Amino acid sequence: MANDSPQSNTSSSADSKPTIPIVTTPKKRKTPADAPSDDSPKRIKTPSKPSPKKLTPKPWTSEEMIKLFDTAIKSGASGKAFDGLIPGRTGEQCYGNWRMVIAPAIRKMLDERGKGVKKA
Repeated sequence: MANDSPQSNTSSSADSKPTIPIVTTPKKRKTPADAPSDDSPKRIKTPSKPSPKKLTPKPWTSEEMIKLFDTAIKSGASGKAFDGLIPGRTGEQCYGNWRMVIAPAIRKMLDERGKGVKKA
């Protein structure tokens, strides 16, 4: 039996070596860049700026609500109709107040008024 490998001068004991089992280690999950890995030292967060106080929402005045009502009647109750309507309020805030506060109050009032009418 001819051995064509470059190590043909070595004895045939290379064929009788015990095979070493290949052991695979589980792959580490990738962590987010800002999370420290187990090998790195823990980072201590130091605030660079003092945390701002939480803003408390300004209550809606009756004048603002009347303005929303008038706009909804004239232009429709779309979100774009309320953009830039009230200074200091976003269009989203105005639309949200219309949809969550004013319109349900109007519906409730109309439902109560309709219950008092007797059908003939």
